[in-house]
Amino acid sequence: MVTRLGAEVAYPLYEPCPAGFAESRLTPERLAQLTDIYWGDAEFRLAEIALEEELQKGTFTVVTTAYPEGHTWTLEGYRTQHHNKVASDPAATTAELIDKLHSWHSSGFFFLDAESALREEALGRGYL
Repeated sequence: MVTRLGAEVAYPLYEPCPAGFAESRLTPERLAQLTDIYWGDAEFRLAEIALEEELQKGTFTVVTTAYPEGHTWTLEGYRTQHHNKVASDPAATTAELIDKLHSWHSSGFFFLDAESALREEALGRGYL
């Protein structure tokens, strides 16, 4: 369990990206899409880029009250076996799911820990 000692300790990825970092990792098109998702904020933190890279691998780990030790999902498995069963607005594609996960991240429903696992926050219970 993550102990809140401060965001920089508990969640080290929540520092601003160095100049040019996001641009070196993502296409201009994807950066524009993420800028829209993150409320027009073009100054990304390392966490937003790490989340995108983690999701693009096709598998990711969630740590929730249901999975306190973590559970690793494929995008399609998560979409069809979990998300679409509990969501009021199911994701039609894995690309749509990735955008939903970014949207929930921007709202503070979960955070990325040092191992890039998606950790549910109290505000986001029931979303992951």
